Formats: sequence, structure tokens, C-alpha cells
Amino acid sequence: MSEISKTFCIVNGEQFLEGTEVFTSKNRSFRYGDGIFETIRVISGKIPFLKFHFERLIKACDFLKIDISDLLEDNFLESQLFTLLEKNKISQGAKIRLTIFRLEGGLYAPMTNKAGYCIEVEALSVNNFELNTKGLTVELFSDIKKQLHLLSNFKTNNCLPYIMAGIYKIEKKFDDCIILNDKNHVCEAISSTVFLVINGALYTPSLEEGCVDGVMRKIILSNAKNYKLNCYEHAVMPNDMLRADEVFLTNSITGIQWIGSYKNKRYFNSTSKKLCNMLNELTTSI
Repeated sequence: MSEISKTFCIVNGEQFLEGTEVFTSKNRSFRYGDGIFETIRVISGKIPFLKFHFERLIKACDFLKIDISDLLEDNFLESQLFTLLEKNKISQGAKIRLTIFRLEGGLYAPMTNKAGYCIEVEALSVNNFELNTKGLTVELFSDIKKQLHLLSNFKTNNCLPYIMAGIYKIEKKFDDCIILNDKNHVCEAISSTVFLVINGALYTPSLEEGCVDGVMRKIILSNAKNYKLNCYEHAVMPNDMLRADEVFLTNSITGIQWIGSYKNKRYFNSTSKKLCNMLNELTTSI
């Protein structure tokens, strides 16, 4: 096999050159989407919000009955992340994808609940959170609604609704799409949570509305009060976006991305700038 990349990944404790065939067709993530994943930001070779990712990971695995107890012993999984960064000679900005899947065996009913894992890393050209200079253009994606159920808040390996929204975004030449839940309320964007700024206060869909329980969402809600911003988590209607002063998206990799336009509405970004600065202050203080 010719080298298609000099980037290494780790699968179940072994290091492989990226592009190496490491899974069989019996892998349960491939067959059934049986697993979850985390996308994690690295800054200056450190992982500033790792504890929040692991809290969400443990909560999801407990619910899905995927046994990761062996991976958590003696901080093994955490050490694997830093081993991979060192192997790839990354000391600045990067993003990590950590995928957890149930080990193969069985049909819908598994033969084991033990976990396998895959860790991938990609170096980034920036080493902090940078606010986009041009506001994003967005539109509603209403072809497929996100269903409200007990799995809605987890980042599972079944991502078909987001994939279809991504295809729609490309076809219609938007930067992102707003996904609705099955009550036709604003839920989230393709890979981000949604925040509105209305009269100086922050509004975001509550977890009961089916959005992913985002790490960056948690950071914003926990720290916005330091900037005298009141935060409200509840149902957000599409029409609320038309009366907002600002709308921005958050995720663990990009931090904050402000929306410039939705339909005929144009937005400001002053609050987005403040919160992006806040994120960079937090990463340097950890």
C-alpha cells in the first residue's frame, strides 16, 4: 500500500498509518451505527475542555450500555489522546475525533457490550478560536425533522439527518442549515448548537428540544454571566430568528461562528466577538 498520509491514528491501542484498513465489514459502527463520537479541540498541544467531553462520553456510554470501564482505568483513554498527538508531532492547534463503538458480534442484539475505539487527529493552521470575518448565510432544512427521544442529546454514529442537511446546504449554496425538530422548533445546525441574541440576552434551544448536549454550549451557558448576559434555554421558533439582533453557532472545533444573514434578515456580531474573546481567555487560563 502506498502512503496516502503520514498522519497516524490509534485503533484499540495500536497505531496505524491513516488509510490503513483496520476494520472488517462486521464492525458494529459500520453495520448499525452502534456507537458515539467526540470531536475535541487541541490548543497549544493541550486539551482545555477535555473533562466536559469525557463527562458526556461516559453519560452516553452508560445510556447505550457500552462498557468503557477498561478504557477509563488509570486515565488510559486520556493518555491515548496525548500519545497520538506526540506520535503526529502536534504541539499547536489540532482537532481530535474519538469514536467509541461496541465490539463486533451479534445482529441488532449484540454479543458483547465491551467497547472498541478509534482516535484520529488533524493539525489545524490556527492555534486559537477565530471568529469568522464574513457572516454565514443559513436557511432552514425542513425535509427531515430531528425526532425527540432519549438519544437526541447524544452524538451517535448515525448521522443521516445531518448528512442530508449537508447535501441540501451544498445544493442551495448556503454556509449552514438550521435543523428543526418534529415540533417545527429550531433544534440546532448541522454540526453546531444555535444561540440567538435578543435585547441583550442569550436564547438557545433547551435539551428537551432535542439538540445535542454540546460542550461549547455548556461553556457558553456557564460563563456568559461573567459578561452580564442572561441566558434562557427553552423552545426557539423559526420566527424568533427574524427578530434576533444576532445569531451564532457554537461547536468544540470552531468555537463561535456568527451568522450574517437568514432570509432577508441581517445580523450584527458584537456579542459573538465578546464570547469568542472569552473562549480564548478560558483556554489560556486552564
